Amino acid sequence: MVIYSQKLMAKLVLKGFVLQGMGKNSNDKHKNVFYFKDSEELRKAMDELKQ
Repeated sequence: MVIYSQKLMAKLVLKGFVLQGMGKNSNDKHKNVFYFKDSEELRKAMDELKQ
């Protein structure tokens, strides 16, 4: 799963999710994108963090 927010990435890592990799955002070369393994647990954590 691709995450565009550095803040969300940091919160997911603090919750124990492993960052699989990162790269440059193709829409904005000054920003990064972050890759996590897609799972139900990851999606649930993202939903909780958005509230």
